[in-house]
Amino acid sequence: MILQTNKALNFPYRPWAEEGCAVLLCFYAANKYENYFVSTDVIREVTEELIDAKLVREDLYIFDWQGVMDHLDVPVVYLGHRAASYTMLPEHGFLFAHWFNPKTNLYHFTAESGDGTPTFDTMGVSRTVREGYIVSKRVFKFRDI
Repeated sequence: MILQTNKALNFPYRPWAEEGCAVLLCFYAANKYENYFVSTDVIREVTEELIDAKLVREDLYIFDWQGVMDHLDVPVVYLGHRAASYTMLPEHGFLFAHWFNPKTNLYHFTAESGDGTPTFDTMGVSRTVREGYIVSKRVFKFRDI
């Protein structure tokens, strides 16, 4: 999977290296669960579509998680934010963990196993995950369950 530090994602008005983790995790889910083809060109093009559709802001903040997943054809229902302690069986859906690092005052999203363990970090191994803790989770349930 492509990391948000990939230089091919850099274009002047999109802060991928700083803010792209949540959007990139949506592409990760589309690839993992629906074999959605992912390349830097696809990410750039589809992200522009997401921005034009007002699902994602220009600074890559996600307004509408369900809308993004629908646009990427991931058959899930977004259940919203949950507490950091929330768990889920992997066969029921997936979680994105929202991390906070008090040393840097930065936040970061990772895919999560359901028990707090990161399964994919869009930075590779981020400092926020190494030094921080989970503050909340974004929960997605598979539609067929």
